[in-house]
Amino acid sequence: MAANKAPNEFRSVDDYNTEDEVLRSLFVVDDEQSSQDSSSRSPVPDWMLKDSAAPQSMQQELQRLMNLKSYLVLDADREPAFERITRIAAKSFDIPIAMLAFIDMGRQFVISSYGFPPSFKEIPRHQAICAHTILEESGILTVPDLTKDSRFAVMSCVKNEPYLRHYAGVVLRS
Repeated sequence: MAANKAPNEFRSVDDYNTEDEVLRSLFVVDDEQSSQDSSSRSPVPDWMLKDSAAPQSMQQELQRLMNLKSYLVLDADREPAFERITRIAAKSFDIPIAMLAFIDMGRQFVISSYGFPPSFKEIPRHQAICAHTILEESGILTVPDLTKDSRFAVMSCVKNEPYLRHYAGVVLRS
């Protein structure tokens, strides 16, 4: 996975004070992400997945981000209660990695994980498998073999350590 980044290196809904500011920011294109993706015909905002089959509504994304902002969890320190949840999930399902993460504007913020160092806090949203999960109408995404799915096979977390192979994710809804 990507190396840990300094806080606020990726865009966050917490960087904006009002809903109007967040809405305006949704039109902004992340030049760094666009330049790294040579397959892109035209730049797209960092919150929009170019390879997603599910449509992304700007209004739905705005509402989701405003809900996320209201939780006051972004950039929070890890809490023992969340650490227990991920540890219990990993042990219950007999899996080496479990994570509780929030998909922010330009990043995935990890509030708790099992199988990763506690210092692992965030990755760019376009490299987050969980970013696809929030688009699933059912709120559930399972991928039996990440190496065989074109959306994920090129991701660094699949090609490099931790060499993820299977993914199962569920959306937390408010």
